[in-house]
Amino acid sequence: MFLVQQFRSQVPEELLVDYFDYQNLKFTKTKIQISLTTNKEIKYISSEGSILRIDYIKEPSKKYDLITNLEQIQHLKWQGEFGKNDKKIGRWIAIWKGQTLEAVNRWYSEDGLQSGLQTELINNYWSKADIYVYGEYYNYQKQGVWKFIIQDNMIVGGLYKYGQKVGKWIDLNDSVQNQNQIVYNGEYKNGNKIGLWNILYKSKDSNYKIIGGGQYDENGQKNGRWIDLNNVFWNKSEVIYHGQYKNGLKIGKWDTNDLQNTQNNQISYSIIF
Repeated sequence: MFLVQQFRSQVPEELLVDYFDYQNLKFTKTKIQISLTTNKEIKYISSEGSILRIDYIKEPSKKYDLITNLEQIQHLKWQGEFGKNDKKIGRWIAIWKGQTLEAVNRWYSEDGLQSGLQTELINNYWSKADIYVYGEYYNYQKQGVWKFIIQDNMIVGGLYKYGQKVGKWIDLNDSVQNQNQIVYNGEYKNGNKIGLWNILYKSKDSNYKIIGGGQYDENGQKNGRWIDLNNVFWNKSEVIYHGQYKNGLKIGKWDTNDLQNTQNNQISYSIIF
């Protein structure tokens, strides 16, 4: 019962994971099961009952982050060595669909914590978003300038101080793809987004253009007029919403437009909050 007692509080029995629905050409979510065993295993199980992945827990005292991307659950493995007390040590490499991702390196100190220069995968890495993040860990915290690498092009993200984002930043959208890139551009202060943030979009054959955004207050909450994107915005579904926020909540009338259909004079619609 040791493993179950250690992890039950942080590992749910069910988990919503992201995946790309190729039939309907959109991102969506599906529910899978998580099973803990007394053999220090975490099993990812599909809704049909098939085992998608088994992870062995080497460090029971360490917080375990579940994988929430279906392709990563099925295809991503990490390979490296364990040192004293079963802690990761030295270089760890990423294996994707059986092939080593040569650009990716994770380095661990003897304490089992990341240290030095790293090239990591973005959180929502998948086959159409082979995008990397490059930067340094100092005293086990992200420090200095971190950059994104998209198809051999490097984009400066911004600056970390003691593990916290500060100053001007470019953030990636969670559903970013190689050919459909959504980024957010604005400023961080005390770990919060503040002031004007723009949302920019770049498709395969275009340059970045501003398609949305608005203002954050000093507490990092949206206020005033905003243009938001649909959660699955991409070149087949360019849907935006525009309306007002107050203290981080939508208020009043919000209009919905499809940028592609709007160009063809098709009708938009509204929702009242």
